[in-house]
Amino acid sequence: MTGAEGLSCYTANLAVYLGPDALDRIARSIRLAVRTDLGHDLLAFSHHRTPVDEGRLAYCGAGDAATALDAVAAEIERAGGCLVVANTGHLDWSSAGHEGQAPHFLLVDDRRGDEWHVVDRFTALLPSGGGQEPFTGWISTATLARALTPIVPLPPEQRLRNELAFGFPRPLPRDGDYQWLERTDRPAPDAELEGEWLTETDEALALLGELWSPERLRLLDDLWAAAQHHVFRYDRLLAAVEHPVFDDARRAWRDLPMALRFAVDSAARGRHRPTLVAATFDALRRRERDALSLLQEGEPAWIDRSRTPSGISL
Repeated sequence: MTGAEGLSCYTANLAVYLGPDALDRIARSIRLAVRTDLGHDLLAFSHHRTPVDEGRLAYCGAGDAATALDAVAAEIERAGGCLVVANTGHLDWSSAGHEGQAPHFLLVDDRRGDEWHVVDRFTALLPSGGGQEPFTGWISTATLARALTPIVPLPPEQRLRNELAFGFPRPLPRDGDYQWLERTDRPAPDAELEGEWLTETDEALALLGELWSPERLRLLDDLWAAAQHHVFRYDRLLAAVEHPVFDDARRAWRDLPMALRFAVDSAARGRHRPTLVAATFDALRRRERDALSLLQEGEPAWIDRSRTPSGISL
């Protein structure tokens, strides 16, 4: 899918908010970087080589829903729309269920009395087995307030995903706040990653292949997001330049979460699959290297070198 519906739960509605020109910018930005110095069996992931919002958005928070929704209404009036941090466990159109709570960007772009117009273009079969269907329509104030229910406490891996949703760290409101994003006229924050990172996709995949085990199940959502982003990137690339090497790389990314989910389910039944996991990561790395070699021979027009600071955005 080459439109916003092919992106992750953060970037799908961010792309709608930013407008149609954002899709190529997001595709150019996609990479996989992994932070390795956090300890406690925790990794951080950056999925973008350049800030996909161009430094225009900042998180805001309020301790109650009414205050938050007043601010959301003001942001809609000022900017024409507002991204809010929703909770998948409280979205009526998600099958994640209350136990599947996770942060999720939702676009609110209009209000009439006690109703709000929301846009959710995210469409996917999630690694947990649940699904997310797109939704566009009017919902009540009570329904929107429930959708914004804070996750308390916010698990550390989810906090990292919020911080790095645009590819680089952004300050977050306190846990328990109802949260939204506002456009800011302040200078864009530095596009720098703090700590120790593997910033090339191949070396990040090599590490993940070594570290992956069923006990690290909480990493599955991060790897699912990486796969979703890369499949989107290859869909855009294949729309410009058809080549079997790109199609092979796309399929390898598409199959990664399914293979890891299968390994987790097999381990729960007492059958561990380390060989399958190793082979999956090795095959994906080969496909990525093949695609990189081909891109270096001749880049399609949508890859803009002037906005890619360090090599090809693969």
